[in-house]
Amino acid sequence: MKVSYATQVFSHQMSRISKSGIIQSNEYSLDPAASDTAELLLFMDTPFDSLNGHNVKCESSKPLKGGVREDTGHQQYWSETIKILKTFKFMDPRRKVFVQIPSPKNLIHTLKGMIYLCKV
Repeated sequence: MKVSYATQVFSHQMSRISKSGIIQSNEYSLDPAASDTAELLLFMDTPFDSLNGHNVKCESSKPLKGGVREDTGHQQYWSETIKILKTFKFMDPRRKVFVQIPSPKNLIHTLKGMIYLCKV
């Protein structure tokens, strides 16, 4: 998946839209089980923001979207995110076993690389 598409899918706005679709009770509402997907979208939005920041200052609602400095909390956030990503498990529906897919593994590698660059 191209990064530009992934950032659109894993966006704060998409998560909010999903959650509002769950809350509504009409013919267009989402199944309440979709709330887990909305939570995943919200979780994945922040790593993308923290890696794609391009301004010195950022919105107060998205503090990690700004540039990386010692006082911005990026490194601590990345370390915590790595711990969470390591717990991700995906079920192979055919074999009925958990498998490791490359996306979380590669994101962990990217975050570790950013932490290393901040220390250099």
